[in-house]
Amino acid sequence: MISDNGAVLARRTGSVENANGAFSASGSYPTSEHVSGTYVDSIDSVTRIVSYRHIDGYPLGVLVGLSQAEEFADYNHTRNVYLLMAGFISFAMLSFFAVATGLIGKLLGREREMTHLVEYDLLTGLRNRYATLQGLRHDVTQQANLGRLAILFIDLDNFKTVNDTLGHNAGDIVLQMTASRLSAAIGEGGTAGSAATSSSS
Repeated sequence: MISDNGAVLARRTGSVENANGAFSASGSYPTSEHVSGTYVDSIDSVTRIVSYRHIDGYPLGVLVGLSQAEEFADYNHTRNVYLLMAGFISFAMLSFFAVATGLIGKLLGREREMTHLVEYDLLTGLRNRYATLQGLRHDVTQQANLGRLAILFIDLDNFKTVNDTLGHNAGDIVLQMTASRLSAAIGEGGTAGSAATSSSS
């Protein structure tokens, strides 16, 4: 209950008889703010949603308010739950995309490895028979290579003797050195290929 001059005639906060914040005949409110809306209580500094009504025929009015924090508690709780759910979903989506990107990267890497295994000799690093023939078919169809294309087949004489006397490891080294020298001699002007995969075959 508030008089027209703003003095508090009686005040009750909460439903408990001796609740904290219960006052009687103490405090005052500016009469200019005796309107409905959001108001910071001058007595306990609690923000409340208030409504004021003047009592006709009497120099007083009634001010009723509900704590803004209590009224918005359900809304804030729901908002926090939604924000938590949105954060979890966002984290799950980012994790999914990260895992998917990693798997795609591994698949592409495996594809490159498989392509390398299919097209190159593991021992010498040269293009194998399959890749060499594929490249040769492409080169033959090019008009610019007409009259300029040549194929040189090189065989290592008595190579079996190296394997039989010095072992297959020595034979592999010979193949690797031969491949390296051929590649250096050909340079960018041609392509070196390997018809065998190891010294034991």
